[in-house]
Amino acid sequence: NILPAYMSGKSPESFNPDAPVSRAEMVTIFCRLNNLPYDTGAQLKSVFTDVENHWARDYIAMGSSKKYVSGYKDKTFKPDNSITRAEFCQMLTKISAYKTLLNALPASENYGYTDIGSHWAKKEILTISNRNLLLGSGDRFNPDAPITRGEVVHAVNMLYGYNPSYLELAHISSLYNKYYSFRDISGHKYYNDIIISVIGMYREKIN
Repeated sequence: NILPAYMSGKSPESFNPDAPVSRAEMVTIFCRLNNLPYDTGAQLKSVFTDVENHWARDYIAMGSSKKYVSGYKDKTFKPDNSITRAEFCQMLTKISAYKTLLNALPASENYGYTDIGSHWAKKEILTISNRNLLLGSGDRFNPDAPITRGEVVHAVNMLYGYNPSYLELAHISSLYNKYYSFRDISGHKYYNDIIISVIGMYREKIN
């Protein structure tokens, strides 16, 4: 397994590719990508005051202990708040496990976005956008807009250098068709990224 499955649908029939990603969902994705266990409650107690009964409590505790995410000064995590595009860029650049992956990607020219000049995450945005992981529209990056589920899976798959061959993609597609039936991803520009995110890559099964 080269890339573990790290996403799931919003329902058995819906992936919601254009929906925003919450802070809880984002830390869950990072934990799954790094094969961190879910059942950590016995070992870790969250330092945040607003996640005790949250579905992602254990992922949040593990993710914060690994410094994938941080909370707020009032000791809250705000798990259901949406992640912005700028915050996503910051997360990818500060997680030590991803620095090597980022450095290995070819960097392109600055896209010349006109809305990041004085933004607090300008450096991080350029690091991510110059590697084509997350792009803007025209001359605008829209740093404070929520990042979507489709954008996240596309960026993650590119970060991991996940470029399946025709046969590998055919195998992934057959597994997707066997286990999933999302009705809202057909024709979506991130269709392949989405099915990769829910299936993962099992190269040893098709060699």
